[in-house]
Amino acid sequence: MISTDLPELIGVSDRVIVMREGRMVLEISGKDMNQEIILAHASGGVKENE
Repeated sequence: MISTDLPELIGVSDRVIVMREGRMVLEISGKDMNQEIILAHASGGVKENE
């Protein structure tokens, strides 16, 4: 599923993979999934090594 609707995405997914500029920057699942973390990685606000 590809979506920009984060509440829906989190609600129906077991795992979310965030991509930016054609590269995977985050794989997150379970209770760790939240909009703030997903948006921070999608917007480039978090370096890949963090």
